[in-house]
Amino acid sequence: MLSNVFSNKISMKKSYLRRSLTMIKENGLVAFLKKAWRALLSRYDSLGLILYPLAYFKIPKAAQKISTATSAVNFSFDKIGGIIEPTQIRWELSSLAQIVESLHPRIILEVGTARGGTLFTFSRLAKDDAIIISIDLPGGNFGGGYPQWKESLYKKFAAGSQKIFLLRADSHSDQTVKKIRDILSGRKIDFLFIDGDHTYEGVAKDFTSYSSFVREGGIIAFHDIRSPEPTYGVPRLWSELKQRHSYKEFLIPGGVNMGIGVLFMK
Repeated sequence: MLSNVFSNKISMKKSYLRRSLTMIKENGLVAFLKKAWRALLSRYDSLGLILYPLAYFKIPKAAQKISTATSAVNFSFDKIGGIIEPTQIRWELSSLAQIVESLHPRIILEVGTARGGTLFTFSRLAKDDAIIISIDLPGGNFGGGYPQWKESLYKKFAAGSQKIFLLRADSHSDQTVKKIRDILSGRKIDFLFIDGDHTYEGVAKDFTSYSSFVREGGIIAFHDIRSPEPTYGVPRLWSELKQRHSYKEFLIPGGVNMGIGVLFMK
C-alpha cells in the first residue's frame, strides 16, 4: 500500500514537471514564474508582505492618475505582482467597469472584497468625493477574508477627498446593516456589487439587506451568475431577479463559468 502511495506522488510530481516545462517552452520562463508566484499568493496571502513596501508607495500614485475603466482594470490585474488582484475574468470586469464608469458613482458598496482588485477598480471610477464601503467576512467561505495588514493598502485606494470604509464583518448581521445605514446617513447607493456568500440563502440575504439602499437609476451587479457548483445559489437568484428588472449579462461563450450580471434599478 505504501508503495502505491509513493508511486502516485511520484507520478503527480512528474506530471507537474511536464506541465511546467511545456509552459516554459510555450510562454517563456518569466511568464511561468509570474503564474507560479500568483498561485502561491492565492494559497499563502502572507507572502504578499514581500511586496508590501512597493505596493504601499505605488498604489497612491496610481490612485491619483488612474480614472478610466481600462486603466483601472489593467492596473488591478497586471501591477503589484498580484498583491491586489480581481477574482473575475478580465473581460467580465472590464465590461462591468465601463458601466460603472458611465455612472460616475458617488456612493459604492461592495459585499466581498477578498484580494482588493475590484475595490481598487471601482474606487478609480468613482467621484473624487465618493464614499466607498467594503464588507468582507474574515475567514469567510468563497474566497473571503483578506488579512488585516491589507487594510492599510486598501485605504490607499482613496484619491482626492474620497472616503473608504472597510467593515470586516458578516454582511448578514443586523449590526452590519445598521453600520451601513449610519455611514449613509440617508444617502443612497449608486452602485452595489455583491460577491460574498454564494449560497442561495446568503446571496438572497445580501440582496434583500442592501438593495433598498440603492437609488433609482443605480445598478446592482452579481458575480458568478453561471456555475455548476451545487452549493452556489447565485445562478438561481439571478434567474429570478432578471425576470423583474432590466439587466445585462457578461458571460463568455462556450459555457465558461463565473460571469457578471447587472440589474438596472428603476
